[in-house]
Amino acid sequence: YDYQMLDRKEIRDYVTQLRLGDAVCGASFSPHDGHLNPLKLLTSMIVALKETGAAMHTDQQVQSIAYSNECFEIKSTKEKFIAKKVVLACGLGIKGLAQQVGLKIPIRPQRGQILVTERTKPLLEIPFATIRQTQEGSFMLGASHEEVGYNTGTNMTQIRKIATHAVQTFPELSRLQLIRCWGALRVLTPDAKPVYVESESCPGAYVVTSHSGITLTPLHAGVLPAWILEGTTPEGFEQFHSNRFDA
Repeated sequence: YDYQMLDRKEIRDYVTQLRLGDAVCGASFSPHDGHLNPLKLLTSMIVALKETGAAMHTDQQVQSIAYSNECFEIKSTKEKFIAKKVVLACGLGIKGLAQQVGLKIPIRPQRGQILVTERTKPLLEIPFATIRQTQEGSFMLGASHEEVGYNTGTNMTQIRKIATHAVQTFPELSRLQLIRCWGALRVLTPDAKPVYVESESCPGAYVVTSHSGITLTPLHAGVLPAWILEGTTPEGFEQFHSNRFDA
């Protein structure tokens, strides 16, 4: 994995439009990092699914999964589905459904808050871990790491911390107005690593969960289909089995 450590002078070669704060003494850089617009990714995925003939059933919640005669019966709030294979990839909703197919998946929520500024001219060409400028011109700042259960709210304590860090890094950001903030929940396992597992008692039932589905999208697109559709287990996948949490 290519990366390099930068001092203040080297950072200025990458950040030419913003003054560095006195608190900045260095940074790490990797050419593999980047910024992805999740709304555009979602739109692209929906288009691609339709082009491949996939059927989408939205605005409904799965209530139960039953396994019998090598088939699954999935009941939602609106419909009933029959399938030979089922993939549980519903984030924090996995825990209860996984138990119905013989799997124990320990996951928990962790809140992260994000701040968004007004739009401005292009100032930051490369994304930082907690500071980045979108194509539309807004700066996205954050995030926090809070153990607050399923609370998706926001609070001034974290907003102040995030804003202070951003201004300490790039003082000129203090001129921008904050226009919105929100809280969202990460899906975390006890070691914060992904879980990829097939049920032994209900073969054909898979669980896929990771902290960042967007970050791991390239891996998921290349590896998971072969595992699920063809039964080809990738090398090293045993490290992501949920039995690692059994004490």
